[in-house]
Amino acid sequence: MGVGGFFTYYGQFVLNAQPTNRPLQESVRLLSPPQERLLSLLFRYQRDFAASKLVIGRKGQLFFDDMERRNSVKINLLTELYGSKDNDNSRLSDFVSLMESLPPEYVRFHAEARFDNPFVVSVTSDGVKYLREPK
Repeated sequence: MGVGGFFTYYGQFVLNAQPTNRPLQESVRLLSPPQERLLSLLFRYQRDFAASKLVIGRKGQLFFDDMERRNSVKINLLTELYGSKDNDNSRLSDFVSLMESLPPEYVRFHAEARFDNPFVVSVTSDGVKYLREPK
């Protein structure tokens, strides 16, 4: 059966199918405490700066496209998570691993090429629900 035959035969079924909305409790993917802390930091900065996405460098720096914010706001997620400075190499690799371990249902990783800023992310609506749910 070709693509046209498939849609001719199953088209109405696909169009009329009702989406299944599972409650959040059934689909919650639990995060480790460091993941949850990072997710809450990402959400806080995304909300506070009214940003659709955050640009984060390998060393934890938060970057902005707006030149005024870029020069005035200095935020380092590595320092906030671990209390360490930029040059702590063991924490740098921990931070990169932690960023990469965030599940895609809670954090969207945007495919943007930014020099030395490998993470362009935004917290999804499921990520916000996860943070607001009592644990």
